[in-house]
Amino acid sequence: MHCYFDIVAPNGIILDRNGVEAADFDQALEEALSVIREMREEDPASARACDGCELRIIDGSGLLLASVALDHPAPRHQNQPPPRAYH
Repeated sequence: MHCYFDIVAPNGIILDRNGVEAADFDQALEEALSVIREMREEDPASARACDGCELRIIDGSGLLLASVALDHPAPRHQNQPPPRAYH
């Protein structure tokens, strides 16, 4: 499955234009959570700059699969179309 990882901040959206291939949703989610954990551990000051932001996992059809708050990385499953098509 092809997934995109967009970052939604209070002042805008950073779109993942390339995306990545994942075997399934669980693999995509684990990869996203792993990157968030590493970022927070390696550079806490930069991680604080992400407070109020979220990572959205979107499939190739534009379906929002989950969102993860970068300041509290616990996934919220969506399984619904985003408000607008991102990709």
